[in-house]
Amino acid sequence: MGTNRTPRRPRRATRYGHAGPGGGKVSWVEAPAEYRGTSVQVCGLWPYGTGAATPTIGAPLGRHRYTHATVCFDPISWYERAKLINNPSVWIQSEPAMGKALDVDTLIPTPEGTVRMGDLQPGDAVFDEHGQPTTVVAVCETWTDRECLKVVFSDGSEIVADAEHLWVTETQRQRQRRCVQRLRPPARASLGTPAERETVAALLAATVPGQTTTLTDLAIQLGWRDDSRRHRLYNWATQMPVPAGSGYNGAYDKTLFLQQIAMVLAAPRQGRTLDDNRPVTTREIADSLTFNNKRNHAIEVAGIEGADVDLPLAPRLLGLWLGDGSTDGGVFTTADPELVDAFADAGFAVRKVTRYGYSISAVKPAEEPRCTVCEVCGAAISTPRRRQRMCSKRCASHSRRDARYRQPPRPCITCQQDLAHSSIADRCASCAKAASLVGCLRTAGVLGDKHIPPAYLRASVAQRRALLSGLLDTDGTVAPTGQVQFTTTNPRLAADVHELIASLGYRPSLFTKTAKLNGRPIGPMWQIGFSTTDEVFGLARKRAAHQQRRRQTSTARNRVRYIVAVEPVPSRPVRCIQVANPSGMYLATRAFIATHNSTAVRRMLLSLVAQGVTPLILGDLKPDYAELVAALGGRVVRVGSGLHRLNPLDVGPWRQVLARVGDAQEAERLRAEVVDRRLNAAAVLLTLMRGGPLESGELTVISAALRYLAERETDTQPLLSDVLTVIEDAPPEVRWVTLWYTDADLPRYREETENLRRALRALIHGPLGPTVQGHTTAPIDLDTTALCVDISNIRETNHLLTAASLVTTWAAGFGQVEAAHRLSDLGLAEPRTFFLVLDEMWRALRVGHGMVDRIDALTRLNRSKGTGTAFVTHNLADLEALPDPEDRAKARGFADRCAVMMIGACSDQELDAVSRVRQLSQAERAEVLSWAAPPSWSAGADGEEVLIGRGNFLIKVGNRPGIPLHLEPTEVEKRLGNTDARWKRT
Repeated sequence: MGTNRTPRRPRRATRYGHAGPGGGKVSWVEAPAEYRGTSVQVCGLWPYGTGAATPTIGAPLGRHRYTHATVCFDPISWYERAKLINNPSVWIQSEPAMGKALDVDTLIPTPEGTVRMGDLQPGDAVFDEHGQPTTVVAVCETWTDRECLKVVFSDGSEIVADAEHLWVTETQRQRQRRCVQRLRPPARASLGTPAERETVAALLAATVPGQTTTLTDLAIQLGWRDDSRRHRLYNWATQMPVPAGSGYNGAYDKTLFLQQIAMVLAAPRQGRTLDDNRPVTTREIADSLTFNNKRNHAIEVAGIEGADVDLPLAPRLLGLWLGDGSTDGGVFTTADPELVDAFADAGFAVRKVTRYGYSISAVKPAEEPRCTVCEVCGAAISTPRRRQRMCSKRCASHSRRDARYRQPPRPCITCQQDLAHSSIADRCASCAKAASLVGCLRTAGVLGDKHIPPAYLRASVAQRRALLSGLLDTDGTVAPTGQVQFTTTNPRLAADVHELIASLGYRPSLFTKTAKLNGRPIGPMWQIGFSTTDEVFGLARKRAAHQQRRRQTSTARNRVRYIVAVEPVPSRPVRCIQVANPSGMYLATRAFIATHNSTAVRRMLLSLVAQGVTPLILGDLKPDYAELVAALGGRVVRVGSGLHRLNPLDVGPWRQVLARVGDAQEAERLRAEVVDRRLNAAAVLLTLMRGGPLESGELTVISAALRYLAERETDTQPLLSDVLTVIEDAPPEVRWVTLWYTDADLPRYREETENLRRALRALIHGPLGPTVQGHTTAPIDLDTTALCVDISNIRETNHLLTAASLVTTWAAGFGQVEAAHRLSDLGLAEPRTFFLVLDEMWRALRVGHGMVDRIDALTRLNRSKGTGTAFVTHNLADLEALPDPEDRAKARGFADRCAVMMIGACSDQELDAVSRVRQLSQAERAEVLSWAAPPSWSAGADGEEVLIGRGNFLIKVGNRPGIPLHLEPTEVEKRLGNTDARWKRT
């Protein structure tokens, strides 16, 4: 008989994942309350989960919306382990917060005038926040029953928007910080204490060149026994050359390490600051309307740009007539002869009719009297008209009947129509009438109805300034405070002048007052005031008064509008648009106010790190992932002006691969690949700088220069300036590829390479120089759990720098990935898997020429590179916003080539576009559309807005039935993924 044994306890999952590069902590994959099992069970090994008809391999994302079974998915697991898809890529799209909408009656400035928000269509043009025309690429249907708020500005302007509409504002804290930095430059303390710096200096003086040390020994010698300082030491070690060894026993060069520590400890301590110009919602503005009893939110005033247009009447003359001209005729009333001279200088005939009144008509050219003979009767004629041929009407009538006196018809000098046979004028009657002041006013459409025509409101800046000077010279004045004021009793003209002033980038305020005559009210009047130090008057006496009274101190307040109130209003029909410019911002209302239009990915990252996969966020544009990567023990590299720099020609670990390859033929092939990688990075940067592709001959010269540098390469990586030096020095190896390799052909060679050398100099010494010219200051090292390259410090408007930073980041990151795979192929390292995240993909595509090609190559090769990819964007219309048709065609293939699509809340119009990529059933369409419903009026238990579609996704693989799931973030994920933490109330 057998003995009774105590049942063995099941083996528990360890706290930590596997060791070595890419190892991660399982504890970060926090099990939400919705999961009814262990981490092993929900990842696919629980036998009772096999009948749920839902794959159970991959990251546990959430629950099936109907069966409540756990839905597991990540593209690497489904491709590598489950064999469910043919490539490890996923397309994730969801409209952000289901629309950021404005009232349909909001007036949107366009190059042709103002248009209602409800009337805009795809393809229409609006203005971006810099006043440049941008295209509307998508519009949503009209929504009702949304929570609406009225935003009131300091100049009296109002906008009705829904609570989730996005704005880019400047807060009181940001304005105060900028003022303090200008008046009192910060004197920050060093990162290290004096005692720490002295200890490092003493160790450095006692160190023998070539001596090595381990991290543990160095921490003991420095006296750093607490965990926080030891952790700093381990982080600094990631910036040092790869040591001989692994882990904590790596033998680092002691001298170099101590020099690095001394430099870091002597650097000033960097304080954390708020992100500038982060979009905020209307509700967030209402919740933080004031700060320290001051108006908190301000929006920078924005003017618009325009081109010179052919106008019926000179802008300044139209402004003078609108101010002091007769509504129904060409009479001008003024006491300033200087203004009358403006009409005379323009070629009009000016005749004084009253004490202050002048009649302005078309000019009749003065001619000298001449003597001639009548062609019919022979009588002598003395006349000032150079075309008169007959002495009287009788002779003129006789000449019309007699063919002998008939001459060929003459054309009108304006319309080219034939003039009458007896006409002695140069223009026909209609053209002569149109050339008069009354005719010009009639052509402009203002005769009898004073207003500013749309053509003048969208003319060039110079033409609009001339129009404003005419208006101010007549009905304008300068207040004792220095404010420029324009007064009129015409409400339509007042609204037009307000729009004109705002279009020039000023901040006008419109007020209604009561006009009085001899102390007696006679009706309403409208007064517009604005402050500026620019010369806006043309009349000498008013210009002098403005110079004397205007404010001589800071004019910073004149460049912004303050939000003074946010008030709830009854729900209005609202609508949102998407524009083609990278920031997504456009100007609204006649005041030209600038307004703005990933939880599943984070859940995947947490699970993949636990599986040993290394996530790569190469170019975090928001940022959304920096805090998560840091919490996972990964590495965050911040790139931008004044931050870290990446050398685009730095091939990083490829030199280590070459050093470990024994086969000469394989080594030669790798050297050629290094040159090709450098050539690709340099070519893309030059294409961005030049705005167009390089010629084949220029690529050949750059390739020859890079090969020349590779043959003479030392311990340091080459720079772009080294490439320029080689091309300018013109060694025979480089000149030979251009066929101008003799000394006699040197001038021809310099002529052929002049454009290339000019582009290289602009790249090195221009605005991109501080970022791309110089050695790498923070190498991208994949020996970590996760990697995030944060480029969010680059302003959204600096598209060129953003594009250059993305190019260098991708070149360095994928160089590391390919080097790791090559070492694995040669049996010199363990195989590794990487997961690349391209969030805000639409911004990456639009930053510059060449971005589409880079991403296109990535999506085609991710399977062979052992790299999974997640593309995250708002909608497929983002791909249609590219200016180049070829780029748009390539971009359409991104979503089509992805094996999996995760579709969040979308509008009906967007689902039509999705259906062209993935077939959707009627039930699936209805499901996704239901998620885009408006939010509820009540908040959730945690005070957050309850959105029906938040956390809902439909997973589509080919044309298979979709898997609807609901993802509920855990508290850890909420904390690490909260980009709006600073707005939380305590």
